[in-house]
Amino acid sequence: MKRSAAELATLSRLLDEALELPNEQRAPWIDRLDAANETLKPTLRRMLLDNEDAANAGVPDVRKSLDAAVLGAAAVAESLALTAGASIGPYELIREIGRGGMGAVWSARRVEGLTRRLVALKLPHPGLFQAELAQRLARERDILEGLTHPNIARLYDAGISPAGQPYLALEYIEGTPITDYCKTKQLDTRERIGLIRQIADAIQYAHAQLVIHRDLKPANILVNDSGRAMLLDFGIAKLLSGKGIEETALTRLGGRALTPDYASPEQIAGQTLGIASDVYSLGVVIYELLTGQKPYQIGKLLSIEQAFAQVVIARPSGVTSDPATRRALAGDLDTIVLKALKIAPSERYATIAALADDLDRHMRGDPVLARPDSAWYRIRRFSARNKAAVAAVGAVIVALATGTSVALWQAHRAEAQAARATATKDFLVSLFRASDPRVAQDKPRKDLTAKQLLDIGSARIEKDFASQPELQIELLGMTAQIYDFLSDEERFAYTRQRTQELARAYYGPSHPIVISALLGEADSAIVRQDFAKAARILADTDVQLRTAHLDRSLLRAIWWARQSRLLLQYPDAAERRFEAVKRALTLFAQYGPDSSEYASALNVAATDARRRGDQVEARRLAEQALAAAQRAPDREDTDVAIMMVNLALADERAGLLDEAETAFDRAEAQMLKSFGSANMNYWFTRGHHGFLSCYGGRREAANRVFASMVEGMPTDWKRDDLVSYMRQLYGACLSAQGRAAEAIPLFEEAHRGYLAHEPELYMLRELDLRMGDAYDQVGRLKDARAMLSTARDEVIKNEKSDAQAALQVRERWARFLLDHAAPGQEDFVAAEKEFALLVTQTGNRTWVEAAQAHSGLARVALALGDGPRALTESREALAGLDVAQGFYDIRIQPRIWLVHSAALRQSGDAAGARAWANKAWEASRIYDVESADSIRLAAAARRL
Repeated sequence: MKRSAAELATLSRLLDEALELPNEQRAPWIDRLDAANETLKPTLRRMLLDNEDAANAGVPDVRKSLDAAVLGAAAVAESLALTAGASIGPYELIREIGRGGMGAVWSARRVEGLTRRLVALKLPHPGLFQAELAQRLARERDILEGLTHPNIARLYDAGISPAGQPYLALEYIEGTPITDYCKTKQLDTRERIGLIRQIADAIQYAHAQLVIHRDLKPANILVNDSGRAMLLDFGIAKLLSGKGIEETALTRLGGRALTPDYASPEQIAGQTLGIASDVYSLGVVIYELLTGQKPYQIGKLLSIEQAFAQVVIARPSGVTSDPATRRALAGDLDTIVLKALKIAPSERYATIAALADDLDRHMRGDPVLARPDSAWYRIRRFSARNKAAVAAVGAVIVALATGTSVALWQAHRAEAQAARATATKDFLVSLFRASDPRVAQDKPRKDLTAKQLLDIGSARIEKDFASQPELQIELLGMTAQIYDFLSDEERFAYTRQRTQELARAYYGPSHPIVISALLGEADSAIVRQDFAKAARILADTDVQLRTAHLDRSLLRAIWWARQSRLLLQYPDAAERRFEAVKRALTLFAQYGPDSSEYASALNVAATDARRRGDQVEARRLAEQALAAAQRAPDREDTDVAIMMVNLALADERAGLLDEAETAFDRAEAQMLKSFGSANMNYWFTRGHHGFLSCYGGRREAANRVFASMVEGMPTDWKRDDLVSYMRQLYGACLSAQGRAAEAIPLFEEAHRGYLAHEPELYMLRELDLRMGDAYDQVGRLKDARAMLSTARDEVIKNEKSDAQAALQVRERWARFLLDHAAPGQEDFVAAEKEFALLVTQTGNRTWVEAAQAHSGLARVALALGDGPRALTESREALAGLDVAQGFYDIRIQPRIWLVHSAALRQSGDAAGARAWANKAWEASRIYDVESADSIRLAAAARRL
């Protein structure tokens, strides 16, 4: 019987639903299907019977009966051609990782072009109303192209293969369904909520882009080994419109595409959907995640359409047998989850953000909004998170009650607060009258700037508020902050110092206000590179924090953050610095999750991870830092801009070049708005964006960026080491293109700047490496040896031997030795040993240095006349290059291809040698200037 495309789609969807049920429930479920599906029941029964028979017989592909029944013999034959090693467009299939009614998902590797990455390739069943599925994939592509979020699987590519196979290439996520991950890791309730928050942020982001997911379930939420949750499969997502979901013939093609146990009531009923549907489905996931079981199972009920009339959802705390979990869920979490699972959409949380906000409130110990906001409830929540303070207040109240009434005490306090507010208001009014309105001014009041008004006001604070020391100290502290924002260092320093003196005299040396001011001064000292002063302040405040019993506080978190920044200046303190960062993050998460200081600490941790070579961790922390900066109540767009830059750098180092390009575009725009075009932070961002373009092979784009930098960069920056760093980046790009002679003056000027301003050591080490490379290119071999050996010595002294930074410097040193030594000479032997050691130390890590080391050994074998060994090593180099992850200069590729060409030539394969040489020549002509050695050498190899 020939069926229509719509019938096939419904049949496929129903089969997916049936396969999720236990065998014994499938037949009754089919019997309960409504009349609209009556003609499909016999086919469904036959498919499920064939499926059980196949499973009992040990047939590996239990969906083979579906293929035969629905697609036909020709389609099955084509489907079976999807085997490991097959090509779909520019991708090579590796293994099947999933299969459903609509198609299959394979892990695959891109084998064409310069970008080699592992992807998840979505492929519809061949022959299954393919035109409609091509549209469906195009729709998913359009949706995902608009979704760029750290917890949403990225879209890389979409198209149709020459054979007519539609495909969608998505980010490959190596992870475990969230429920399995929590069970395996034995996560507690707080840790599980932390994962939920990641996904909630992703869903809310999608909603802001007018997209709802419509199929939220644990199978579509994977968690990797580092604890990062990823949201998958927007295949049935639909765009939101002002009236809910935008329905089209295409989006209705698959009928009600859903997973029954996680679907909302309105989704089950086939009604118009909106944000509330995702709220409900996430509520089901949260219920299961916190209790270990679903709130109900639709498959066990009489009928899908009537299911929710019978559903009574038990409180999460009432279904768990573990006493500790029951206590953790009772109260707020019960209320939050049950509000998300209200049958009526209007009674649920209005947005995912509102649900997430209540989870955050619960985690902080604040009253949640999902329950009646009674006075007793607020008092109880306040008492739970401020036990010491409540006890102290209780003692005060008891003492007051013995001498006077509590009512009088409260009245006095209210009167004091009113007087304080009045005094502040009067001061502000008089301030905008420009001092004393009865006295003539040298300048008309209407012409005074805000800065001049601030100067007038700051001079009056001490006199006007001498009888109100608390208010005096607070106003002076706020004034100091404003001077800091205005970059008036002189007035900032004076006002802050005066604030500290008054606070110390009034409160005592260990009061939190005094300690906070000192930690701010330590921060300024680090920025000014007065590290000795910063160390003294941190030593003093360490004692003060212990004396005041503040070791478990937000102030101690800030102290550890300052300590980690100070330790950055000491190469031998890497372990202490790592420990300081870890302590800071732990305390911030507990005492200041919304603090902008938390975002800064996360940013420092991300930078550390990036320098250690742990790019996955660096990117995770950079994403967290940006999110923390954006949600901070005292959010500053300057902080957000800086976090955006660091996320772009993390994308770059992780080898996510397309994502890095997008991130740099956003960061540049934010930097320009936040800092302006004359600020070093803006040019730092521009320079790194140009560097990304250069190392990615986009030579002209990089040159345009750096040309504009040279023309427009200010010359009066106080932090001259950053100016030097920009010169270093520009020089690196020129040198990479074959313009080393133009790069050397920039390098040398940067080197002089570094020596005068004590830069961070990694910057100086990178400069030594790049200067040595440039000297080598122009034939200044003595200078090249000196710089490269210095860089190597420094990296060996300050890095672990198998750190990526160490491997990079040592590979360049070994290559220099090999370039200028003959077989048997000391440098030749040393180069061979270094390359062999690098192969061992890279191990199984997919770093480009492994490929370079094998290519170096191939060159050694070529020089010794050992053709077979040269060919083996060059093939290893190509294999390593194929899987290389992370950010590296794209010019490494043609350099390795040329070595392979030489190995093939020595083995007698002249045609193969010319093909690889031609490939290297074509690539180098794109990346480099015409006079570059890379083009000259490749051209010579083509002619052999």
